Amino acid sequence: MPHPPDHAPPVVDLPADFEAFYALHQPLYLAYAHAHLAPRQADHAVRRAFGHLLTQWSATLLDPNPAARCWQIFTARLPAPPLPLDPRAHTPLQYQAVVLHHIAHCPLPAVAETTGEEPSKIRYLLRTWTNRPASAVAPPRRCGGTGGF
Repeated sequence: MPHPPDHAPPVVDLPADFEAFYALHQPLYLAYAHAHLAPRQADHAVRRAFGHLLTQWSATLLDPNPAARCWQIFTARLPAPPLPLDPRAHTPLQYQAVVLHHIAHCPLPAVAETTGEEPSKIRYLLRTWTNRPASAVAPPRRCGGTGGF
């Protein structure tokens, strides 16, 4: 007698380097998303972003700076926040560094590694950020939160 079909989704073995990238960077991606979106929206956005990154993983590994490429793809695909933060940064990267470091409380080395930038550049961007409105100190989810893929 034949067995009934299994309705479970297929199991996919992810490349080991992608799993390592995910484990290292997902907490900061999630912290950044949580600074802009409601918790469920943020979780969904990060899962979708990593799914998209997986589809481009082979090409990403050919890039001279895979972390920067992934961060750029992620921030470009992140839905517009319902209530944008107001750190009044001079560049998108400065804004992102401010959100990750000052709002999500991520350590500077982790911010540099996740964005694919040199720590000295992130340090410079944080030091030159002069507009510090009160709305930029909201307490969203802290860096290193949990979430699954």
